[in-house]
Amino acid sequence: MAGMGRLRWSWAVAASMVFCGGAVPVRGQSPTAASPAEVELFDAIRKGRIAVRVVPTSYFMVTMTVQNRTRQPLKVNTPEVFAAVATRRLRAWQTASRRGRSQNDYAPQYDPGGTQSLGGSFYYGDASPGAQSESQPKRKPAEFSLLPGGRVTVKIPTFCMEFGLPDPNPRIAYTLVPLEVVTRNPAIKKVLAEFGQGKHHQAVAQLAMWHVANGTPWEKLAQVRWPGNFGRVTPVQLRAARLLAEQSRRTSAKTD
Repeated sequence: MAGMGRLRWSWAVAASMVFCGGAVPVRGQSPTAASPAEVELFDAIRKGRIAVRVVPTSYFMVTMTVQNRTRQPLKVNTPEVFAAVATRRLRAWQTASRRGRSQNDYAPQYDPGGTQSLGGSFYYGDASPGAQSESQPKRKPAEFSLLPGGRVTVKIPTFCMEFGLPDPNPRIAYTLVPLEVVTRNPAIKKVLAEFGQGKHHQAVAQLAMWHVANGTPWEKLAQVRWPGNFGRVTPVQLRAARLLAEQSRRTSAKTD
């Protein structure tokens, strides 16, 4: 990759929604139509009102499908950020928890050969990452409006949060979980949310996250080759990532 240009994806493109099987937003209904019930994403998953399928392309992107399993229209509110964990690995964590063992954030000891966990943001907007200006309205987390039985599919940029573990791929089942299942590090949440708001380029945010989340040395990160044909980390990306990591740590420490 020459510079960061090829990773400056527009959220409007990367997270463009593909509506399927009646999954159109519930708007402009007639007065006699049922009003959508407003639900929170993870609460609705727990109660079986919606089902979410996550298919990773790489650690840079997932395809997420949200389906309404009820007979009424739903408006699904999402949190700022989320995580996705390989389903098999998540079950190992849950087994360890039932046995009274601490997950200890990333807990690689429970599944040392497991595929890396991912993090992402439910913010969306039309500006390209890194191009957000003070004059633009602040982005808000996505809302999914679903007809009974309807579904919506959206592509969402994501980040690897466990440097060195195997990359995800479409053949491995992943489960959507709250970010806190993987990490409670406020600096990680800050970087994810700010990326979703268009404040950082994905390559820069990824490098900063690896350093903050896993303590990966900058010298090692300088040797990273991006997935696909995006080439190696550039000096410009590395300098920007070091600055972002330090800023995120300082800001998070002040708010603790």
